[in-house]
Amino acid sequence: MHRVQRSRRERWPAIGAGGALLGTMLVHVVLRPEHAWVLLATCDVAALATAAGLLFAWERWLGAALVFQLAVGTPAFALGLCTTYPVNATGIAIHFVPPVFGAMALRGRALPRRAATLAWIGYVVTVLTTYLAAPPPEFNVNFTAAVWPPLARIFPGRAPFFLALFAVAAVLLWMGERGLERVLRGSAR
Repeated sequence: MHRVQRSRRERWPAIGAGGALLGTMLVHVVLRPEHAWVLLATCDVAALATAAGLLFAWERWLGAALVFQLAVGTPAFALGLCTTYPVNATGIAIHFVPPVFGAMALRGRALPRRAATLAWIGYVVTVLTTYLAAPPPEFNVNFTAAVWPPLARIFPGRAPFFLALFAVAAVLLWMGERGLERVLRGSAR
């Protein structure tokens, strides 16, 4: 696992940010009706990956989580807020704080290689793990119990819906990686 080379001066703020993010996740679990099941949600997994990346200086985790959060998580969260997601403070924090921390940790550095590929693999594994773990259907974590209601008429079942989600995520992650490479490259100058 490739570690970020940070000076001692840079290391402690990253550890503090990672710890704060883990604390936010704990409060999120306590306050959300899904409780621990919420930790299977892809955006929450990305937030945990960001926290681990910050705490242990794991550059690949930071890069993959950042690409996922910016290319998939934030747009999905925005759609959810306009449709079916109940607004809550910790949910907002989980979607906006980790990408800020991740971007700050990677500023002036190149995006780790294959960040989009790692993010996509993490996304697919998380969704399939959620499906196998079978959270209570009323939580519909990662849409593993039912197709997202606004698209239920279009998709006859979960399998075609998952295939479409995985394909759309692959494209968004590829585009997000290209955009982030440009931004991070520009900040290194």
